[in-house]
Amino acid sequence: MKKRNKFKKNINGWFDKTFLKTIGMYTLCFLLTISFILFIYAKYKKGFVWHMDGYIQHFVTLNYFRGTLLDFLKTGQMNFFLWNLGTGFDMFGNLAYYIFGDFLSYFSIFISQKYLYLYYYLLVFLRIYCIGISFLIYAKYKRMNCFSSIVGALMYSFCSFVLFAGVRHPYFSLAVALFPLLLLGIERYVEEGKWGFYVFIIMFTVITNFYFAYSMFILLAIYGVILVVFKYRSMGIKSIFFHLFCLLGYSILGVLFSSFILVPTIYSFFHSARNGGMEIFPYAPYYFKNFLTSFITMENGYFRNIGVQSIILVTLPIFICNRKKNLPFFLFFCLLFLPLLFSKLGSMLMGFSYPNNRWSYAVAFCFCFMTTSFLNEERALTKKDILWIGSFLFVYFILLFVLKSNINRLFLFQFCLFWGYFLLFVYRNELLKKLKSCFVFYGF
Repeated sequence: MKKRNKFKKNINGWFDKTFLKTIGMYTLCFLLTISFILFIYAKYKKGFVWHMDGYIQHFVTLNYFRGTLLDFLKTGQMNFFLWNLGTGFDMFGNLAYYIFGDFLSYFSIFISQKYLYLYYYLLVFLRIYCIGISFLIYAKYKRMNCFSSIVGALMYSFCSFVLFAGVRHPYFSLAVALFPLLLLGIERYVEEGKWGFYVFIIMFTVITNFYFAYSMFILLAIYGVILVVFKYRSMGIKSIFFHLFCLLGYSILGVLFSSFILVPTIYSFFHSARNGGMEIFPYAPYYFKNFLTSFITMENGYFRNIGVQSIILVTLPIFICNRKKNLPFFLFFCLLFLPLLFSKLGSMLMGFSYPNNRWSYAVAFCFCFMTTSFLNEERALTKKDILWIGSFLFVYFILLFVLKSNINRLFLFQFCLFWGYFLLFVYRNELLKKLKSCFVFYGF
């Protein structure tokens, strides 16, 4: 009874009226954004099933998985190894990469095969929606206000990684959604000593997709070490190693809970043609050419997708200026760029395969959280802030010139938006005063 009451108290604490209001407002903004995206797709007569991997792999897999589930419900039997595909097919190990851990796909049994493609579309939107909810949960834990949380959630939901990879490979979106929850789990343990949610989210991440779990756990380990060192450095080296050992133990416990799907997946991974065994060359010159423009555009190379809205050109230099306020996060952010600059580190994050950087959504998350943190302060730009932004832009454009980056229409459009953000923050207080006076004048 006490445990049940404690559980209800925790649920009520997380999903209070303010947070539910935030989710409601985010949902409204999300639907408006999705409506605009659907209009663009309809205008250019495009669909959400990529004609290559989207149909050949993902839609076909969903259709096959649905049929397998229906057969299991009818007969009570499920074959985990099929001889009628090639020279044999380990269904459990291979489909674990695509669909077994995607709980949304299980509801396909309620959908007629005639409308399965519509459900495929719906899953694309639902996964993107879950990305924003995940960000809102993390922002709530960090005590961000409603407005700043929604802005960050929308930026993260529609970052270039999601718009590029989340549509072509819908299950990639699950990793984007799980990343903030993993950070939340490790922060709750380090700051409060609560390990239950951390173990659960580790287990759920592995079940969802081992391939992405591997790269996320490396990033999580880096962030965890930084947090523990900063938290317990005053207590001495013994305290640091003790908490790191505990953190490792809880991580292993979460992985063990997922072993029923982890073991066959690892077996399939090590028998894959893309599991390593190739020479890793440095990134090609074209990769660096548009590296900086990719901050605010859809430019990518080696699957590097880190682009967000151009508001980051305001919030990034301010975050760098005030890095001491959140030094562990700043160090983590800086370390994320090393695999993007050195291909062998990028290969390590991808299981020592080719460095396709399918973890780059972590950089986009950092950009979005920086923006949320700045908006949460509710202040106008100071002279010091403007100086930092000006210096940052000067260096930024000098590097664009040196690298001979492509300045396309999207970059120019984003840069025009930047000036709007900049002026809005400079004259924030004056605008708020005028708005308040208007409300008073008209009797609101």
